[in-house]
This record gives sequence, structure tokens and C-alpha cells, in this order.
Amino acid sequence: MDAQTAILPNLGANTRIQILMTSKKYSFRDPVGSVEVSNYMVRRTINQSYLTEVTDFLTHKFYQEIVIARQITASFTDANLSQMVNSAVSFNTIYHPLVPFIIYPYEWSAEMLHDAGQLTIALQCTALKYGFSLKDASAHNILFLDGRPILCDILSFSRLSDLPVKLWLAKGQFERHFILPFLAMRYNGTTNAQVFHTYRDGLAPNDIAKFMPLTSYLSKTVLGSVILPKLLTKIQRDPTKHKNDTKNNKPIQQPITVRQASSSQFQQFLYANLARNLGSKLGKAYKKIKASSHWIDYHKLPHYQQIEKEKKREIVHTLMQQVRPQWVLDIGANCGEFSAVGLNCGANVVALESDTATLNSLYHKFKGKKIYPLLANLARPSPGYGWLNRETIPLIDRLVNRKFDVVMVLAVIHHLLITERIPLYEILSLLAQIAPRYLIVEWVENHDVMFKQLAGVNHPLYNHLNLDVFLQSVAEFFAVQQVIEVVFKTRYLIIATHL
Repeated sequence: MDAQTAILPNLGANTRIQILMTSKKYSFRDPVGSVEVSNYMVRRTINQSYLTEVTDFLTHKFYQEIVIARQITASFTDANLSQMVNSAVSFNTIYHPLVPFIIYPYEWSAEMLHDAGQLTIALQCTALKYGFSLKDASAHNILFLDGRPILCDILSFSRLSDLPVKLWLAKGQFERHFILPFLAMRYNGTTNAQVFHTYRDGLAPNDIAKFMPLTSYLSKTVLGSVILPKLLTKIQRDPTKHKNDTKNNKPIQQPITVRQASSSQFQQFLYANLARNLGSKLGKAYKKIKASSHWIDYHKLPHYQQIEKEKKREIVHTLMQQVRPQWVLDIGANCGEFSAVGLNCGANVVALESDTATLNSLYHKFKGKKIYPLLANLARPSPGYGWLNRETIPLIDRLVNRKFDVVMVLAVIHHLLITERIPLYEILSLLAQIAPRYLIVEWVENHDVMFKQLAGVNHPLYNHLNLDVFLQSVAEFFAVQQVIEVVFKTRYLIIATHL
């Protein structure tokens, strides 16, 4: 199957050419190649000097095995595309199917980070059996597809014989991206989002050592991943500190060097043993995280009687059955009660939740289904990061470009109004951008118990808000189709279509 039929079905030649011409570059740090992304596919350009190495990997049984296992993205050559545009594209170009919704490491839950790390270890162990090894172990190389992690960087592998050292060079990066963040969560209460929003290449031992309590030094993981690396780094930075110290007959400190392996079999044994130890260390670090939040049990709070809960669920289910959406966005998904309705109707669901423990519970519950759990606050969405803010795509852009069939905003508007102080018009203006078809939104009146509790002494600021005011505001952007009372005179579901 060629690139045309495999990647771009039912597209004419003019459309294909437009795809090639409108791609945006998002990755350029790897000397092996760069990545450009369009609305339909990923286009990867390989530097000429690495073509043989990359071709060797892509044509090997190892690559075919991990593609079939859905552990790495598929790849296609550009031969037909190149001929179609009169060789405007060179043959060192490879295409990948576009993962339909990108979630970056700073938007993952703790279990998502753990699963991404375990995938990295599994790939390394499989690679070693075929004489390959990972050159890097970055969390940024992992995306999530249908509730499972998948490696998106085909340039991460090299022949083991091309890496003639006893130490797996990606070990340090693996610990920075996957193990040290869990130590920060355990001992400092740091979240995964805080780590990757702040540190592009993960946490370094020096970064985390500052807040590690002395009692943590008894932990083998802390000793091996934080304390010893910090000491070794200090020695390496000043290897000749005692070179001229002959007065006290102190031995001369020599720089630490990495020795070559005596044989390929021994090297493979060392790498495999190290990978297994890192996987075990990661598993233990994750299990010691005690994530809790009152939001996990939020759906159990008495805003609704059981019959009212069932009514709300039935309204959402009826809409899903009528629309049969391909893509659903659940804003304020909590533990996924209504995301499940979309999944059960066959939709792909992006579940946006701002609480880390709650999102972790949602991911665990729906792992392996067509769900894209996303840690984010709509009032403070993830921006573009990296060089010129262009190495990652801002969250709002991703939501707008996805073109959702149904957007659910259930029991969220009053939180945005009160907690985040976002004006009603601004909220609806944003929803109009990310809900091009159907919107189902819940309105909570200002005399609702939870509304009063949230507003506190500021409750008088919201006396002017009521259902009629809300519907008038909605009508500026949407055509209201239905207004359904869920809780007597306090909570309503509004179903609307974009104007």
C-alpha cells in the first residue's frame, strides 16, 4: 500500500499538494530530522547522513512487530507523492498518520505518565532482542491513542553496535522524565503538570534534591536516582579539584569515563538488566503516590436525587443517539460519568478535567477505550511552548481544530463565573469557537445550594443572573433547541446548535 492510499484516502491531487505546502514545523531539535504537521498527517524529513540508519530500522522485523502491537506509529514513504508534485519532495521524507488529538506530558495524569514510562521500557527490552536500542527516552516522544500510550518518534532507535558503551545513554533522561517526577509528587506534592510546564527535559537530580527530606535518603530509589547522581555530577564538574593537593597526600581525582563493553552479548545483558530495573523502580515510585481529592466524590454529593441523575443521563444519551457524534468534548468531565455515554455511543471522547486525582481515576476507568484524558483548566489553558511558542500547539487551537460534534459543559459554567471570574459573554464566546455543531450546557440558578456555597460573601454579585439572562446570552451564538428542567427550579440542561 502506498502513501496515497494508506494516509490520504479519498483526497484529490490538489488537496494533497495543499497538505504538503501548508504543513507547520513543530520539531527541529533532533539532528536526524525534523517534523511538520498538517491537518491530515505528519511529515518527517530525514537528514541525508542518517538515511541508511533510518531505512535499516523501518525495514526490520522489529519495527513491523511494534507497529502491529500499536506501540509505535506507522510510517509510509513519499515515492508517489514526490512524483505527483514533480519531485518537489525529496525521497528522504516519511509520513505518519496523525494522532487525532495530541495530549502533551504536562496534560497527563500520574498513571498516564507511569504507562508512558512502562511503554518506553517495554520498547527498549524488545529492541534489545533484535539488536537495537533507544537513544533517548523523552516523555515528549509519547502520545496517547485510544486510551493507550504510543511512541511517535521513529528516530529514537539505533543499532546496539552503534552505541558501544556499557551505560544506556538514555537512562538519565528516563529518570528525569519518568522517575524523578514521581519522587517530587511523593515528597513535595508537586504535580506532573508543574514538572513539565517548568522543565522541558524533566527534573534533574539537582532540581529535586533541594526539597528531599533527610529521611528519604533511606530509600534506594532516592539514593540511586537523586543523591548519587548529584554527587557524581559535582565530581565531574570539577574532576581536578585535588590535582595539586600533594600537601596532605590526597589521591588525585580522575574524571569519570564510560568504558566500552567487552562484547555485544555483555552489552545487551547490561542494557536489558538496567531497563528491567528502571521499570521496576518506576512501578514502585508510582505505587507510593497517594493521590486524593474531594472532586473524585463530587458526583456523589447531594445536588441531585437519584431520579434526577438518571434523567440527566438519559437526556445526554438521547442527544448522543440522535447525533451519533464521531467526536465529543466533555468539559469538566470529573470521573467520566457522561464521557461514558459518548463512548458507549461509539464516539471518540476528549475528557477535560482540571483535578489531577480525578483525571487519574477517569483514565484508569476507561484505559484502552477511545478516550483522550486531558488535564487542563479552561480558564487557564495550556499555551504554546518551546521556541517562539511553536513547538507545542496551544490547547484552545487543538480544541477548535478538532471540530467536535457535541460539546458537553455540565455543572461547569457557575465554576467559571464564580471561581475564575470569567464573564458570561466570554465563556459563551469561547464555547462558540469549540462547539461548531451541538452544545449541551447545564445552567445552575443563583439560589442553588452549591452556587451559594461557591459564591459565599460575593453572592450579591450574581443576583442579576438567572435562566432568562443565560438563554438570551446563549442566543447570541447558538440556536436553543431545548430547555429541560433537571432539578426543580434550580438546574437546567440546554441543548443548542451553532448559528
